[in-house]
Amino acid sequence: MKKIIITSLLIAFPSSLQALDPESSTQVSAAKVVINDVAEVVDNTTAYVGISECKALLSNDRSLSGEFTINFTDGEDGQSIDNYYYFDQTRGVSTKIDCASGELCTTIASDKVTASGSSVKVTIDFSTLSDLNGPEECTGLDREFFIRMTTKNDTVISPNDVRFIVDTIRPNTPSELRATASEGTIAVEFVPDADVEDVKEYTIFYSNKVLVAGELAPSSAKKATVDKDETTASISVSLEPDEILYIGIASTDDASNRSVLSNVVQTRIVETDDFWESYKKAGGEEEGGCSSTQSNPSWL
Repeated sequence: MKKIIITSLLIAFPSSLQALDPESSTQVSAAKVVINDVAEVVDNTTAYVGISECKALLSNDRSLSGEFTINFTDGEDGQSIDNYYYFDQTRGVSTKIDCASGELCTTIASDKVTASGSSVKVTIDFSTLSDLNGPEECTGLDREFFIRMTTKNDTVISPNDVRFIVDTIRPNTPSELRATASEGTIAVEFVPDADVEDVKEYTIFYSNKVLVAGELAPSSAKKATVDKDETTASISVSLEPDEILYIGIASTDDASNRSVLSNVVQTRIVETDDFWESYKKAGGEEEGGCSSTQSNPSWL
């Protein structure tokens, strides 16, 4: 079994659920999302908004922005900013959106745009972008939202995007958790849900207070992360022998949404003998100590 020390993990984001990538042109040298309370900023142009972030954005009337750095070629005529839009797309659909010719985009008013030198910042309220009216609506949504600035070179119009993946669906729960605990180790084995495609990691929760299957883990429970590719783990802990421990597991997706707990295992912590205890139980008679009477002092 793989030993997991409680630490942070470097996560690789899967591309299968991010089918409509942000577009860019040579007339913009850089683009980035500007947002507070986000779960993850992936690569400057993409940010995740999970359940807790969605609620925070709506509760505090927060805005999102796309910041674009213009890269017009000096001395070349016909270069200009064309327009500003926002639109959304079902997550996992790769159909490109043409704001200039379609009805899928909404124009962003010029008073939502600020320019400073070569930088242009396009801002929109999160409630307007997502069409959510309050934090109680932060459930059941899994869509990609885009802020777009189009640039023009003579008659050629080019899109430049930033993307906000709004995922307010909790992932499915792992199952068939089995666990044992000693003073220094919790060993677990579980079955991941085959339908969860965007798992970032699993979290083992353990507590001397009762955990309830099918509910979210309480904040008082201790936790340790398990790599998304693992189904077994040995976690280093410091526990008291004979204590009753409750252990559960939850999955976490790319938007940091956490599932409810799996089945909960109740186990008694087994006392573990150290080297000296094992030696004495095996019949060892030495008491240990340092000898200073010999020419080469020794220690047992």
